[in-house]
Amino acid sequence: MKIAPFFVLLTLLFLVGCDTADTPATPPALKSKSVVSEATNTESRFTSQELQKLRNIIKSEQRRANIPGIAVAVIERDQVIFVEGFGVRSLDTQEPVTPETLFHIGSTHKSITAMLWATIIDEDRFNWDMPVTDIYPDFRLSDPQATSQLRLHHLLNMTSGIPDDTEALFDAEYDSPTDLFDLLAEAELSALPGEDFSYSNLTSSAAGYLAVLADGGDQANLYEGYEATLQRRILDPIGMQNATLSVDEARRRPDYAVGHIYNDDDEVVVAESYDVVGDALAPSGGLKANVQDMAAYLSTQLNHGVAPNGQRIVSADSLHETWQPYLEEYALGWEIRMDNGDRVISHEGSYDSFNSLLMFSPKRNVGLVILTNTDEPDVALVLMAQAFIALSR
Repeated sequence: MKIAPFFVLLTLLFLVGCDTADTPATPPALKSKSVVSEATNTESRFTSQELQKLRNIIKSEQRRANIPGIAVAVIERDQVIFVEGFGVRSLDTQEPVTPETLFHIGSTHKSITAMLWATIIDEDRFNWDMPVTDIYPDFRLSDPQATSQLRLHHLLNMTSGIPDDTEALFDAEYDSPTDLFDLLAEAELSALPGEDFSYSNLTSSAAGYLAVLADGGDQANLYEGYEATLQRRILDPIGMQNATLSVDEARRRPDYAVGHIYNDDDEVVVAESYDVVGDALAPSGGLKANVQDMAAYLSTQLNHGVAPNGQRIVSADSLHETWQPYLEEYALGWEIRMDNGDRVISHEGSYDSFNSLLMFSPKRNVGLVILTNTDEPDVALVLMAQAFIALSR
C-alpha cells in the first residue's frame, strides 16, 4: 500500500498547475451512455497505430524492467478500447497473464472507499464535512481539540494529523479494526486536522469502517461489514465480478498472479506473500481484481457515476467531490495533476510485491489501468503512463 517513491516519479509526468482543478459540470441525471461533461472531443483520440505504439512501449518496458506480468486496459468514454495481458502470472509456472488474471491493486483501492462513502452521502444523512464524532461518537484522537475538528474528508485526503510513521505501530497480521481505532486514539499528532499532509493507510481504513457504521453495520464485525458493504454498493453494481478482498479466495481462482521481487543475486523470483486474511487495513488497499474489473471501475469514474451496464452507482455531484484536491494536490483517494491545462486524476498502488496504476482525464474522457506482479517496476509504469498521456493529448 506504500506510495513513495512512485508518487514522486509520477509527479514528474505533469506540468502541475498553480490553480485548483476545474470543477466539472453535472451530467444529465441517469444518462447511461457516454456522459461527457468535460469532454470536448467526441471522436476517438487513439488510432489503431497509436494503440500499437502503446503496446510496443509496454512490451519494451516490460523487458527492460524485467517485469514478469502486466495487464493493461485503455478506456475511452464508456468503452474499453484496449485490454491485454503481457508475460506470465508466475515465473515458476510460466502461465500467461490474461485480462482475467487477478492482481493485488494496492492503494488504488483508496478511491473505491471514497466512492463507497459517496454512495452513502447521496442518501443525505451524511456529508464530507461532517464531524467524525457525529458518525462514531466514541471516536477519539489523542488531542481533544483535534477530535472535535476532525471531519470525514480529513481521513481520506490525508490531512487528519496522524503521521505516516504511525503505521509502524500497527500489525496488520494480528491487529483488528478495533485496534486501529485504539491506535488512532493514542497516536501523537503532527498537526491539527487540515493543517498538514501525511499519507496514511490507517486513516483511509478508518474511513472505510466508518462507512460500515454509517450504513447501519455492526461495530463488532467491522471487517466483515466493510466487505459486505463494498460488495453491495460498489463491486456488484459496477459489475466487478472477480474482485475480492479475500486473499484465500483469490488464490483459489484459476487465474491468479503472484508477486515477484529481486533476490540477493539481483534475479527476479517469486516472492513470499505477506497478504493476510482479515487484514484490518483492507479499506486502504486490500482488493484483488483483474484489469477488466478495474476498467469497469474507471469507466464509472469517467461516466460520472454511471457503470458500463448503465446503472447509476453514485451521483455526479458526490463523485466529483472525491476529485477535488486539498493539500499536496491530493483529493479523496486520488492525486490531481494538470497536463496541458487538462486535469489528470491518478493513483498508484504497491503491496504484496504487486504494483498498479489508475489514471484518467475527465476532459479527454480517457483512462488507463496498469497492473503488474512485481515490487520493483523501476520507472516502467511511469514511462507507460507518460506514453498514454502523450497519445491522449
